[in-house]
Amino acid sequence: MPYRSAYAIVVAAILAGCAASPRESVQVRYFDFGPEPAASLPRVPVVLQVANFSAPDWLESTTIPYRFLDREPQVLHSYASSRWVAPPNLMLTFRLKRALGSGGGVVGTTDAVRAGCVLRVALEDFHQEFESAQASHVVVRARASLVANDGKVLVGQQSLAFRKNAATADVEGAVGALAAGGDDLVGGIVRWLAGTLNAATPAGQAALKQCGS
Repeated sequence: MPYRSAYAIVVAAILAGCAASPRESVQVRYFDFGPEPAASLPRVPVVLQVANFSAPDWLESTTIPYRFLDREPQVLHSYASSRWVAPPNLMLTFRLKRALGSGGGVVGTTDAVRAGCVLRVALEDFHQEFESAQASHVVVRARASLVANDGKVLVGQQSLAFRKNAATADVEGAVGALAAGGDDLVGGIVRWLAGTLNAATPAGQAALKQCGS
């Protein structure tokens, strides 16, 4: 959907909806993150329980949100005829588990097997921002927490944030940049875990002890 202005897009969408007959249904397109990147990530040496990414209500949805910084920076819109195939927090959980699978191993929080530590990630932002008619970017932000399985010790915590320019000022640009930002987030979490659980440092040795290695 090309960017014109907040009001022009809203009016156009309303008129399009009013003009459609009952037989004219809008075709919804569904997007995922595409193929996984061939990234070289460090190995995390322990088995981790990985909880599904948590997210606020407005992100725990299949809608693709955006906002106009030049006119209505406090108003959140979503593309009318485009959706994610699943909420982004769940797609990111899958990507992270895949990335960690080549290390010590991954189990879910409902699995019978228990690990020494649980990784919990809170997705805080995942949307597109238009700064002009020709330019937009996306914002990806999350907080990762490594917690001992008894819930009594916070082994480590890291905030991660990424801003990526969209190739085009439309939903295709949003999807491409958000997918790339999501991959950056997953890679950042894996690298942080590898550093936190690094046996070559005293802090890493203490973290490994907490996580059962």
